Amino acid sequence: MENRRRFIGHAVSLALSLVGGATLIGCGGNGGGSKTGTLADSTANPDKDALARFGGNCDDFSKLKEKDYEVRKNLGYQKSSPTEETQCQHCNLWLPPREKESCGGCTLFTGPIEPQGTCTYWAPRQS
Repeated sequence: MENRRRFIGHAVSLALSLVGGATLIGCGGNGGGSKTGTLADSTANPDKDALARFGGNCDDFSKLKEKDYEVRKNLGYQKSSPTEETQCQHCNLWLPPREKESCGGCTLFTGPIEPQGTCTYWAPRQS
């Protein structure tokens, strides 16, 4: 029962975040008429968005902004999963590390993601 409540709470939180982001895009994002750095850019160039989600090496948080940390926290990201089955590297949302990098990324948030990490939105890989 408690897991269901927590899941519903996270789902509502994510939905509200997505609606808020869509509202910003519809309003021009940054108020200056330019859409640089908004979700509109990432939908126009999805490869650029996927690359931006990587932080490179596990301890490199230089590209993260305060908002990025908040998203990671809200999605329940942890550097270490309690079970091997729910590790990020086994998740459908996992972006494997690029060449010469130690950490991968995630389609949900920005920055380095430990292969052994986890979050509340972990989803089994589709085969």
